[in-house]
Amino acid sequence: MEDHITAEIQDHYRRVAEEAQRPETFGGCCAGPGAASLECPACGPAQTGGLPAAAVRSSRGIGDPLVFAALRPGERVLDLGCGGGLDVLRASLQVGPSGWVYGLDLTPEMVALARQNVQEMGATNVTILQGDLMAIPLPAASVDVVISNCVLNLVPDKVQALGEAWRALRPGGRLALVDVVIDPDFAGLPLTEETIRATLGWTGCLGGALTTAQYRTALTTVGFTDLHLRILRRFTLDDLAPPVLRPLARLAPTALRDLANRVTSTAILARRPAA
Repeated sequence: MEDHITAEIQDHYRRVAEEAQRPETFGGCCAGPGAASLECPACGPAQTGGLPAAAVRSSRGIGDPLVFAALRPGERVLDLGCGGGLDVLRASLQVGPSGWVYGLDLTPEMVALARQNVQEMGATNVTILQGDLMAIPLPAASVDVVISNCVLNLVPDKVQALGEAWRALRPGGRLALVDVVIDPDFAGLPLTEETIRATLGWTGCLGGALTTAQYRTALTTVGFTDLHLRILRRFTLDDLAPPVLRPLARLAPTALRDLANRVTSTAILARRPAA
């Protein structure tokens, strides 16, 4: 099952990387086949001015983790699922020449695109790595901050991935994610959680999205403390219907609206204990 999900995700983001290099196919930041067409706060002119256009076009985030990461000059940062490198490049400017930013992505085409964008930007404090979030290719306690933008929902084993983020963080290090989260849960809907997830699939960001309680449990299981989950936006049926919720069109409109309203963009903040 995990291999099937990984192959599906890689194929989807291979196409995103290819389309990002063809401006005529660009549908907007955070837009794309099987994903909601939503305005991403990290993609506005104030955030992306001077950055490579392909980095912006390849973004599929739903928030701005750097708002919550509070990066400081000299810090070392890891971006999980960095895509074409938009947040990596923004972070590199914030940590400055005395800091360092690692971008990690599973898809070879995205890694190549991110490296191309780093070179175009002339960033000298960035390393782009290819690898799995469930086996981060960095030593233990090697970074101060881990960020991610709408990626953990795509990972088959969230506890493993969050455990790897915990391992990579130094004691006292910070986690600042923005992700799709179901709040509060799937209870009371006319289909079971399992049926909804199986029908929606993973590349649409809902098949693998955790509920609020599931996220808290996963974070505490691996040892994170100082947990804060902040809902940034609740989506509407208009946001999600084409094409994300189309497979559930047989549900009554009221049920679809109820499901859509439970889909949120949420900031997930936590810390690895200092001791």
